[in-house]
Amino acid sequence: MNYLKKITISVALATSITSTADAYTEGQIELCEGAATLAEHVMEHRQYGTTMGEALKIYGSLEDDNRFKELALLFVEMAYDRTRWHTESRKQRAMEDFRDYIETDCFERMRDN
Repeated sequence: MNYLKKITISVALATSITSTADAYTEGQIELCEGAATLAEHVMEHRQYGTTMGEALKIYGSLEDDNRFKELALLFVEMAYDRTRWHTESRKQRAMEDFRDYIETDCFERMRDN
């Protein structure tokens, strides 16, 4: 590949990365990061043996004006449909995967709106 082609590809990639980052507002990024963190905490409860009923009580007791309350209850339902693992490494992986799934889904929804 010649030098000019490499520069053109590099500029195109840099432009697409910048325009993708610019496509989301700071508020949208904070919202998706917050939802992802919440999902990770919910999955942590799941992986360490909190019953679904207890988790629903915990997250159901959030203040009604908390913008994440409704999401938290949905995440509880989603988390308890997933496997509870017994090894520490698999528990950590389950929490990370659930967090990443929720964050990716959030950004996709932001993009599509």
